[in-house]
Amino acid sequence: MTHENLLVIIPLLVLDGVPVNILLYSLLREYPAHILIRRVGLPSLIIFLGITVYLAAVNSPVFGLILWGAVGGALGTVALDVVRLSGVMMGLFPVDMPRIFGALALNTFFKFVPKNAMANMVDRLSRMPETERKSLMSPRLHAFARLPDEERQVIVDNMVKAINRLPSGRRDLMMKTMIEIFSELPENERRNMMRSMDTVIFASTGQPQIVHQLTEKPNPRHEVEDARRGPRAIFRRYGIPRWPMKLVYPVMTKALYDSAADADIPFFHVLFAGYLWHYIIGMTFGIAHTLLFGTGTWLTVLGFGVFIWAVMMAVMPSMMPMIKLPYPKFMVIPLIAHLAFAIPLGFILMNLISPQSSASSILSLLLAFK
Repeated sequence: MTHENLLVIIPLLVLDGVPVNILLYSLLREYPAHILIRRVGLPSLIIFLGITVYLAAVNSPVFGLILWGAVGGALGTVALDVVRLSGVMMGLFPVDMPRIFGALALNTFFKFVPKNAMANMVDRLSRMPETERKSLMSPRLHAFARLPDEERQVIVDNMVKAINRLPSGRRDLMMKTMIEIFSELPENERRNMMRSMDTVIFASTGQPQIVHQLTEKPNPRHEVEDARRGPRAIFRRYGIPRWPMKLVYPVMTKALYDSAADADIPFFHVLFAGYLWHYIIGMTFGIAHTLLFGTGTWLTVLGFGVFIWAVMMAVMPSMMPMIKLPYPKFMVIPLIAHLAFAIPLGFILMNLISPQSSASSILSLLLAFK
């Protein structure tokens, strides 16, 4: 039975990691998540549930690991959210992350969020005193001017469209600041920026652009290419100076609302999809612990929470390539949140998992081989 349990648990662990890996791959590789969910996420979920139902039907002890790992992970995520949302309300996070998960799942993140984030950022810059506005815009415009033509065109297109949405008075202020910054650029870089702006302005008054987006069925390959040509990918690829987190929070929060409206999706659907994904990931973390360690100890449970936190801190700058996260201060609230996650998880595991189920974990099985 020992070998049989191990042959079941290893595929379960692989399937268990799919939800979080879809999220990471989407944000780190600029790959539309709704495609991954349809092609990988849903099939893996069906297989995972099928195996779980079979294990329950044959009264396998491995079912207890899955059941109580999922319950403990869900309750742990509730505890994590108590801390995390407190940090969100205090402005200690760049955005409420499950809202991004929902935008990814419903295909508004890469399609609409960049242009809306640019529009909201330009709106906020236009309301600032001239000195502050110029200090924020100057290093980024200098970096934009050094981009290759195609990438610079993408950024300038979003920027000009955002400026054109402003009331005339604030639009004039933004243009005045830009002209001052352009005057400080080397001659070739100034010509680059002016050429890109002229191209955008001409295109906006010429023939309609990108007709296939309105007339053709969405093509996954085109969606991936569009996402990987977007502002996030450009910031990541060329090391454009990042925006301060305190400036980004209101910008991104409103951009997510605006993007749902652009897609004609009620924002509640974005919240529901995002928090569902968030809690599924929390449940998979709980299941991962039970499949690996069984009941475990407080050392393994707390260590597992710290491990999740450490991975999150390592990948967060790459997941958010346009945002300057205030390390090390940024690390504190997520650490407390992940320790809070571990407390309900540990309580559930140590009180509800049977010794027979715990003996079916990978750690117990490996120790049994010795």
